[in-house]
Amino acid sequence: MSSLSIFVFDNADNFVIRRDLTSSELAAKSATFSLPKSLASTPCSFYAIANYDASSAKTRAALTALVEKSAADYNGTFAEVSTAAKRSGGFVMSGMKSQTVGAVNSTTNVGITLKRTVAKVALQTTIDPSFADKYAGTLTINSVKLSKAASQSLVVAGTPTPGAMTFSHTQTPATASGKCNALFYCFENGALPAGSRVLLEINATYDSDGKRLLPCRGQYHGSRRSGVRRIGHRRRLGDARDAERRAGGIALLFWQLPFLAGGSFFQSLFQIFPTMKKYLLILAAILLLWGCIAEDRTECTNPRGVFVSLTVRPERMSSVTRTADETAIRDLNLYLYDDNSNVVLHRYQTSATLRFECLPGDYRIRITVNMGRDLGENPASEDFTVSYADEYNVLPMAYEGDITIIPSADGMLTLPAVEVQRCVSKISYNITVAPAVADIELRSVQLLSVPRSVSVFDMAAAPSDDPDDYTDCPEVELSGQQAAGDCYLLPNMQGTVAAITDQRQKNPENAPANASYLLIRAVRGSKVLAYYIYLGGNNTSDFNVRANVHYRFNILILGDSEVDTRISSYAVNVHDTYEENSVGGYCTYNPFQMLAVEIDGSPAPLTLRGRIGVAQGNAGAFCLNGSPVGEGRDLTLPEQPGPNVFGVNYAPGIYTTVNSQVVYTVTVEDDAGFAQSFRPRLRMPTFRPRPKPRSSRNSRSIPGRSTTGARPTAISRRN
Repeated sequence: MSSLSIFVFDNADNFVIRRDLTSSELAAKSATFSLPKSLASTPCSFYAIANYDASSAKTRAALTALVEKSAADYNGTFAEVSTAAKRSGGFVMSGMKSQTVGAVNSTTNVGITLKRTVAKVALQTTIDPSFADKYAGTLTINSVKLSKAASQSLVVAGTPTPGAMTFSHTQTPATASGKCNALFYCFENGALPAGSRVLLEINATYDSDGKRLLPCRGQYHGSRRSGVRRIGHRRRLGDARDAERRAGGIALLFWQLPFLAGGSFFQSLFQIFPTMKKYLLILAAILLLWGCIAEDRTECTNPRGVFVSLTVRPERMSSVTRTADETAIRDLNLYLYDDNSNVVLHRYQTSATLRFECLPGDYRIRITVNMGRDLGENPASEDFTVSYADEYNVLPMAYEGDITIIPSADGMLTLPAVEVQRCVSKISYNITVAPAVADIELRSVQLLSVPRSVSVFDMAAAPSDDPDDYTDCPEVELSGQQAAGDCYLLPNMQGTVAAITDQRQKNPENAPANASYLLIRAVRGSKVLAYYIYLGGNNTSDFNVRANVHYRFNILILGDSEVDTRISSYAVNVHDTYEENSVGGYCTYNPFQMLAVEIDGSPAPLTLRGRIGVAQGNAGAFCLNGSPVGEGRDLTLPEQPGPNVFGVNYAPGIYTTVNSQVVYTVTVEDDAGFAQSFRPRLRMPTFRPRPKPRSSRNSRSIPGRSTTGARPTAISRRN
């Protein structure tokens, strides 16, 4: 679990409390918190929502009406979904229990069982040995498709609300020990009539001699009661020319799933048996036909194609210090182009060894790896684009080059292995604070200004000048004096700055506007520190971040010297004049009080901004520069460094026990998100009026001063 919120409602459905568990409570799967004494001996409803932001729900009706619509987030390749939850944050889960709260000062133990919003559908397909005994060819399971599934689900379990039954996902099964495994997650649905239920489709190809895949299709259908039964008739699709133009297959099974409930597990074991002999005779007849894959196929005089075997493997990642090994290949798309840039062959598969047939000739070859999907027969340029991701399970890779296919004596041409290149750079950092400055404490590290997307076949292209085309990696919180980690980013070719000859000049002032850099935040006493480490091919002039390169940074922090322009440091001091103008140990009314936000040191290139708010007291009577603070006011801080002075005044009229105590908050934050809050606390004297004497008709009282008819009843120094 990444998060868990507890919602409590009383027996009248009134909202009582929302409690978000801390990380330690999540680890312990337990939390203790207080409820109002008025709930003693009262039946209450306790709701638990895991891995989902339900903070918008302020009533029980709103909570139980929350809907999740992210079925696609749970599904992916078999490897992705079989090891952990693919959805960022984990499975959405919920649970509810009604229980009577115990007596005052007692502990009420409430155990809540969480249930996932999705059902798990596991499929395992095997081919019966009798198939191989009867037929000499090979049957290959290509894909499994789940369709007609619910598009949404209630977050809190209730009457199923599936929405449109339109969700679908296709997965390439994982093969192990002759078994093909697939795994899906889908939202729950209620009872559905036959023909409208969630559908599983298994697609496969039959290869009779290892040379040609034929586009034939047979349909099978089953229900929960009858098992697997055949209802279709075999039919041939197209002619031999069509067989060469597009990869064909046999859709072996269509299976309708029964009622699916959230949190349930449905496992199917399918076995494929041999079909009628007449079917194989049809396939054998088609094998005798030949055609052309070239554009002039109508003019061909039966040239025989060449069967090609090509192995794809990752290129070694070049490294500044040593080689890293990220070699996983989950899927690949192959494209062969002729001299006119037309696609003459496309393959999508999970195996790293490609086998295909084409005519002899010269071709342009393009291969994409780990795109996670079939890019189709005629992909557009944007289909070859990869986007930045906070985390990568596998790395996108690509290859483009020219190949020549020549006739082979035995009909099989084996090409040299193709090395695909990773489309990302790897950044490894090792940060250490020198013992001489051990009072510096690390707070965070973040990789900033990284490209949002890149074309896998144009990774060295000139970068965009638009800042919106760049984003920032998540900030990693640190503590202590040492930290290490890794992150990935898309290539960012920002060029070189020849004027930089010293590494201390590789700073925000001299760097290209969109160059990538590491920002390290630290503190030293009251000082806030920022260290800028720009990426590139060297420590001075180069700002190019290249694909398939592993950059290692060993960073030693030696101090907070403001002479080094890669370092910015500043300290913030917030104070007002209430205490220095106090009389007799308590704050007095003075319409000319001042608030100062002083910035010591230079935060550049960062800029600071402030905000003031009233946490306790009469916010409408607390004024900043003559205007009420109310729900909060922004503070403009033009002096960086220097003092920024504002006029403040608290004048509620008459100070009473209700409004005499004032707590206001000043928050100062820099562009990188580092914030500090200061909470000055004031206590003003309160006054209890006496009955007015008859002779005081025209008298008046002055707020903050003791006058005839009033006397101070509480005096306290400011904390």
